[in-house]
Amino acid sequence: MSGHPIPRPQGAALFERLAVLHRPDCTAPMQPPPTEILPDEGEIARALASDAAGRYGVAARAVFNDLRRLVGQLAGLLILARLTSRPDHAGLPEVKACREREAEIAAQIAALAAPGPLAPHRDRLSASAGLCRAILDGLVAWRADAPGADATFDALNAQIRRAYAVLETCAETRAGLQMIDFSHACCACGGH
Repeated sequence: MSGHPIPRPQGAALFERLAVLHRPDCTAPMQPPPTEILPDEGEIARALASDAAGRYGVAARAVFNDLRRLVGQLAGLLILARLTSRPDHAGLPEVKACREREAEIAAQIAALAAPGPLAPHRDRLSASAGLCRAILDGLVAWRADAPGADATFDALNAQIRRAYAVLETCAETRAGLQMIDFSHACCACGGH
């Protein structure tokens, strides 16, 4: 053994720093998260006034939660892409995981039976998924050293904001469709 440390991939330290949500002196992680009980199918059916709406609400919850995770993963990948000098992002395992999740979401949406008045809700879920697909395609094609890279990246940022905003219009607390709770994140802690 030569005694030399194994070189870390370029950008690894930055990625590790980005993965930390709380400062070391933050006490928020010590507090237990609130336990939230999501409504069951019967409660959703009563709240949405029909069994078909209740079934849709349960199925849509899975799609919504997967989309919420995908939007978060894509936002993280965009940060990683912008702050590292990696020329190619297509080979990242995180990109592969996002592709797999996006394909699962597309299949879930295709199977989602929305009763009449809930069809626009399904359409908005589909629109958010379509934006996520476009972001993935754009991220894989994006090169930091290509002409117009900044404008292309700005467009990807606009798309991720739009995907989040469209998904936010799908939130429905009666059906357990809720956006991310940042109440325990460091940004919600006083003085951080």
